[in-house]
Amino acid sequence: DVMDPGPKLNKKNRKVNFCCAEFREYEIVLGDNPCPRLGPPISLGWKHDPATVTVVDVMDYEWDRPDLPRTRSQMLIPSETRSEMLLQVGFTWRQLLDVMAENKNIRRSREKIVMQYHSNSKRKRIIKLFKGNAKFEFSAPRGWKINLRNSTAA
Repeated sequence: DVMDPGPKLNKKNRKVNFCCAEFREYEIVLGDNPCPRLGPPISLGWKHDPATVTVVDVMDYEWDRPDLPRTRSQMLIPSETRSEMLLQVGFTWRQLLDVMAENKNIRRSREKIVMQYHSNSKRKRIIKLFKGNAKFEFSAPRGWKINLRNSTAA
């Protein structure tokens, strides 16, 4: 039968083997990630030079590679280094400063949205308590206080 895949392999018997690893060098571009608080974001572009492609036997690569995993701090590129890399490939200080200013505005906007969300969720909790006619006292972060009494109490 054409549709019959043959004997079914259980998960323990499934294997994948690789013979070669191909490494490419991509262009460095000014990124759009607003997370870096200091310095410009850096990203990989889509262009790569086919002449720089390196093909390595997987076993050789595994044998020669440094111990992994790396720590978070080992993977971060310092802000000064990112700036230098971008300037070396042709970006200007004006471009770096413009992106950093835009990213600062994006971060502020996101922080404002988060604060509004937290404020709204607290208001929703207050409304729920109002609807339940519960006896409670609630302090909100802005310093206002709500004090309710059970409407059925005498």
